[in-house]
Amino acid sequence: MIVIKTHFPVHTDRRFELRLATQAILLVREPLFAIKAEYKRMYFQNRNAKVQHKNQHVLDRTNQAEVKKWKSFFSRYYSRWKSFHQYWLSRKKLKLYILHYHNLLAAPLSQMIKIGEYYNWDKKLRRTICLSDNIEGNFHRPFAHDNMTAAIDKDLQADAKNMYNTLFPSKTK
Repeated sequence: MIVIKTHFPVHTDRRFELRLATQAILLVREPLFAIKAEYKRMYFQNRNAKVQHKNQHVLDRTNQAEVKKWKSFFSRYYSRWKSFHQYWLSRKKLKLYILHYHNLLAAPLSQMIKIGEYYNWDKKLRRTICLSDNIEGNFHRPFAHDNMTAAIDKDLQADAKNMYNTLFPSKTK
């Protein structure tokens, strides 16, 4: 098995043939949360730095230029989010497991076991124990409250939620 993290077809900077893939896990995050996370990663912090101050992830809604930049970013990335997920869902010959990010956060071990069952992977107790011992990992982005959702038009928020529910009607997998 080969594991590849990709943003194909939205970002095509890697030169490998994804059409040869026969199995995939599609990690799905609701568009509003995914786009906010990407915006924060790109604009609010240096990749190698810690959060500089407690308001670092707060959008200054009195700064019209900043609000306009965020709205423009959201529109662009929402379009990319849709096309990325539509592409992978349209691959009919691909054995695709859809993993919802919020389910992975809530119950990581049970989600990994479900993936293993879906693909008929070997269920060795030793591997499950190793996975549960290392589930947390070392990297954590700092959590901070944000006010970015309020800056997005309600119609666009509803459209994003609608698209998520249309593409993924059963989110309980």
